[in-house]
Amino acid sequence: MQQTRKISASARVGYFFLAISAVLACIGLQLVCALVVLIPAIFIELLQYPAEVLYYDTDKMYDIYMEIVAKWTPIATLAYHVVGTIVFGIWYKFCFWKPRPTIKQSFKNFSFKSILVAIGCGIALCMFANGTVVVEMFVMPAQVEAYMEMAELAGLGTNMWTIIASIVLAPIGEEFICRGVVLQFGQKCFGRFWIANILQAILFGVIHMNWVQGIYAFVIGLVLGYLVKQYNTILPAMLLHMVVNFSSSTWIAYLLEPVPATLPIGIILTVVPWLVIVPLLLWGKQKKIEAM
Repeated sequence: MQQTRKISASARVGYFFLAISAVLACIGLQLVCALVVLIPAIFIELLQYPAEVLYYDTDKMYDIYMEIVAKWTPIATLAYHVVGTIVFGIWYKFCFWKPRPTIKQSFKNFSFKSILVAIGCGIALCMFANGTVVVEMFVMPAQVEAYMEMAELAGLGTNMWTIIASIVLAPIGEEFICRGVVLQFGQKCFGRFWIANILQAILFGVIHMNWVQGIYAFVIGLVLGYLVKQYNTILPAMLLHMVVNFSSSTWIAYLLEPVPATLPIGIILTVVPWLVIVPLLLWGKQKKIEAM
């Protein structure tokens, strides 16, 4: 069991900035991977076109440029998630007080009940996320339209590389960074789980870098953090995250296709899932497990 340590005010400030720096590193890594992949790809592919097209036909040049970006953005996304999973996994491993959690103990805490809670809440939270987007269509239509264009460009739900990154790698890397590094440093800074959980959920929304995903990501992040606290392992959060992303990338669009995208429907889809989520979380609640 971990021993309580008294933390000075300066140390608390340091832990707070470490939590923030982890998210800044996440955003910076996204930008670096995008530049490393897209700039050479754009340059090489443009060499295939005649100079007169590139210099004198502006409309054609723009279309060519967007085709290249759409082609290579999924590769850049996959590259970021591969690198991020490795980098943040290592960072997560070394941000705990000693003794550090063992893989064996983490899997021991990953009970059958936690698996059922993660899967059930994941499906319900995917429905909640879609309902939130419908509501956002009426509240901030310009942002939703921009998000839809970005999603199409990135190949969300359509491109194989993006789907792999979304379902497999993103839940691992983002859990390492948010429910791992940020949550740990947040608890060291504030000394209270609920404040640290709000901090990591806010930063989880921030790393999506758009309001549409950021709003529902914040709420989902709160549930993910709760699972980590409840079961003393990050594995249920990873599973829930995978279920949300898998559902979003595969079957949810077909299920909701016949449902009209009206404001009342959006509100219903946003509220009703909590009739499933809350009972599941209460049912899954158990006595505090000793240190991971």
